[in-house]
Amino acid sequence: GLRKVDVAAHSLREHHSLRSEVEAVHCDAVLEWPKIVALAKEATVVFNGIDVGVMWDYCVNSLCKELGLPLVCGQSFGWKFMAEMYTGRADAVCAFCHDSTLSTFQANESSICRTGGVSQRLTSFVEECRTDARVEDASLTDIGPEIIADFLAKDHQFRCGGGGLCTDAVCSALALAGLTGFRRTSLE
Repeated sequence: GLRKVDVAAHSLREHHSLRSEVEAVHCDAVLEWPKIVALAKEATVVFNGIDVGVMWDYCVNSLCKELGLPLVCGQSFGWKFMAEMYTGRADAVCAFCHDSTLSTFQANESSICRTGGVSQRLTSFVEECRTDARVEDASLTDIGPEIIADFLAKDHQFRCGGGGLCTDAVCSALALAGLTGFRRTSLE
């Protein structure tokens, strides 16, 4: 019945032998990202145990690399707890750049094309959008940045914050790939 952040802070205070100030922060970390950045700028290490999706983890990792802060990531599921530690040094590997790490964004063909994969979920999402009258083109041949951003905001794997920033990021990513959107046939 206790918040994860409170239990973690209590455990650190009880078992940590160094002179450190441990602060448990109560906020909606996704909606209050500027507060997280400000707190990180005052910190000497960041502990990330928040379960809001891979985009959050990527942002926290990037923030720590930018600030040169060590990052400890914790996760638990079922029968085990795992913790990873990254130095935060610009020349060192992180969770998203280690050569042996499979893409967290599932950018390999089997993960994209399998039953329940990104392609199937995006196609289902576009069908729902058409049903909801958000997509007027009955043929659904073009899937633009706005629909992709909406999908990223709602999909269980990505859970990005929607809105203009996400759409801008999608537009930039598509432009880097020389695209303006996806053709529905490329997803099937």
